[in-house]
Amino acid sequence: MAKTIAVALILLLGCNKKTDFLLEEDDQKLFEVTLIFKEKCLHCHEPYKFKTNREWVNSELVVPRNLENSLIYTSLRGVSVAGRKNMPINKQEILSEKELDAIKDWINSLKEINYHDKEIEINFKGEKISNKIHVEKCVRHITQKYYPNVSYTSCNAIVDSLTLKRGEVTNDKFILSALRNFQFVHNSFYKSYNFNKNNESWGTFELFDSSEAAYGLTASLFLKAVDYNQIFQGKKLYGPIRVKEKPSVMLVSKRDDKIKLKKDKFLWLNGNDDDNPKKWSPYPDEVERGQIKGFKQYSLKRNLVFQAYKSVQEPTPLGGIFNLHDGHGGGILGSTVYTMLNYSNNFFQVMDDKRFTMRSWSKAIFNDYLCRNLPVIFKYDALASVDIKSDLPFNRSVNCMQCHKSIDPMAKALSFVSLGHNNTIAKRIDLKSEEIGALQTIFPIDVRKSMLNDKYKSNEKGALIYRNYEGKLINLKFENINDLGLIMLKQLDPYICITKNYLEYFTNLTIDLDQLIKNRNQHSAKEKYIYDEIITLGKKLKKNQSLKSLIKNILSHNLYLYKDNQIQVKYKND
Repeated sequence: MAKTIAVALILLLGCNKKTDFLLEEDDQKLFEVTLIFKEKCLHCHEPYKFKTNREWVNSELVVPRNLENSLIYTSLRGVSVAGRKNMPINKQEILSEKELDAIKDWINSLKEINYHDKEIEINFKGEKISNKIHVEKCVRHITQKYYPNVSYTSCNAIVDSLTLKRGEVTNDKFILSALRNFQFVHNSFYKSYNFNKNNESWGTFELFDSSEAAYGLTASLFLKAVDYNQIFQGKKLYGPIRVKEKPSVMLVSKRDDKIKLKKDKFLWLNGNDDDNPKKWSPYPDEVERGQIKGFKQYSLKRNLVFQAYKSVQEPTPLGGIFNLHDGHGGGILGSTVYTMLNYSNNFFQVMDDKRFTMRSWSKAIFNDYLCRNLPVIFKYDALASVDIKSDLPFNRSVNCMQCHKSIDPMAKALSFVSLGHNNTIAKRIDLKSEEIGALQTIFPIDVRKSMLNDKYKSNEKGALIYRNYEGKLINLKFENINDLGLIMLKQLDPYICITKNYLEYFTNLTIDLDQLIKNRNQHSAKEKYIYDEIITLGKKLKKNQSLKSLIKNILSHNLYLYKDNQIQVKYKND
């Protein structure tokens, strides 16, 4: 038992910090009995490796607050209730009185598990809004403008009108307002909206549009031929067609704490030869500015870089021709911009596990596409991955591994990616003027083409590991980012996530999907009702892959149709 307590203390140490993060009371009890079962029972009862209280209760081996009917307890030698009392078979492993008390205390502390499954009664207060007010409300939400003479007779007709062909440019003021508004709304779905400070450079903002992920959603909503699932596959990306009245003369940059500089004072350079600087020819396609008037599919062959460098000070070019916009598969997930937005390491920084570890990228995928904050598994899920003999502090802590077990396997999909430069700062750039500056661009580099091919493991198999909306542990292997996108789309959680985002926007509700899983048996009746509706809407989206249909379903939902979202929900017989 002393060994068990020692191991538990080590496992509970938090991420190399002096102070410990205590488990919640219920978690602590289950954690303690899990250690007891692991040491005394699981070498014979391997199928009983349940991770949560709910799993234990569903197994019918445990009945909350009922020792006499809990087979896991009545089978143990030395207990104070009637039962078989024949376990463990090996008398040398008989549980101590302290261990028996821990199991007894755990069972007596359990809440009723079927609470979430109770039926609810729903009563909407007040009256349903009229069709006229409904249409006006939809117009406001869709355009953020007031159109007093709108000719639409229903919200469905409004949503159906938001349709463009790829490459089509519209001058319809209503659709233009909707384009601008939904792009703003979709941008709000993403946590990272600007490039990491470590990755800023003078020209990066001119060649990469940080709104690219949101463009995928807007294109899926407006373009006829783009289903929701298409934006998570392959390398096909969509961007805006923008129309501006005057060409931009300013450079959106990051230099000397200034965000705008005159473009005619800078040159795009491709190379590192100070004596013979090479202009980037033809000049790269810059980010378009101005009003969004349509959507197009990006060309993957724009903006080739023929020389790239490890750092500003590194004179040796990295081998290969680099395409600034050629993603790594998985559509948005592996796109250049999404990779850069969520790349928190410094240039060519190899982490403590001897690889380029894209943990921030993994975390972003859980945040942006599953609407989940770390950790996304329980402590019991991480227990088997803890290595108390490891040289890495996080491997020795269950608190740390609760996050690392999810983000590290996913990060393997991008373990071959770092950042490079298209040129370094040239001393002599233009013979005509000493005031002309060089434009640097930072972009993801496949290090398999570089000098670092002996310092990392390339294209390892990754895994998607998390607890889903039902509380079930998902552990699915994938070969590459494209596979990751495909297996994500087979789960319901990404559809629940986007549904939750739209529902919050249209109804002004605040919804926490983490609580759907973590506090499943403690939801209020209203919370249960809202979660159930999100799951229903998410299932419909998964089936039809249409953001238009999702929005129409929300706009016709009672949560939208009643004034001020007045709703009374209670559990039956409460």
